[in-house]
Amino acid sequence: MKIQFKQGNILQETKGIIAHCVNCVGVMGAGLAYQIAIKYPIVKQKYLEQHKRGWLLGNIQLVEVNKDLIIANLAGQYNIGTKERQLSYQALEICLDKLFKEALLKSQQNIEFNNIFLPRLGCGLAGADWKAVEIIINRAFDKYNEFLYLTIYQ
Repeated sequence: MKIQFKQGNILQETKGIIAHCVNCVGVMGAGLAYQIAIKYPIVKQKYLEQHKRGWLLGNIQLVEVNKDLIIANLAGQYNIGTKERQLSYQALEICLDKLFKEALLKSQQNIEFNNIFLPRLGCGLAGADWKAVEIIINRAFDKYNEFLYLTIYQ
């Protein structure tokens, strides 16, 4: 598999697709989503536009911030909060399958888009278990590992 793990700040990536989880209630107020909203205001703008139309678990949204970088919003959690797990493992798996398919298509136009960068999706504020998320990522990526490169930031 073409999966590697890396330490550092995922937002230092300048070419490829950076994916992260978002909620379905229209808030990018904490964690990586907040950092993305600050660094790339267009991503928050597009997220809020989609919120007006309605986010559903399993939806994804690709926002091109420049010719070599896409931010992928993955609707992996319905609500917000830290008292219980917010991440839906089923929605995450649906999101990742859609993401990898889209990356494969996009990489035919721009080879940079065969590089996908993920945080430990949903394992921070959304309360998911990394071992469960890692299994989901591996299962989803298995169909695409000959064509795409995946880096997971720890």
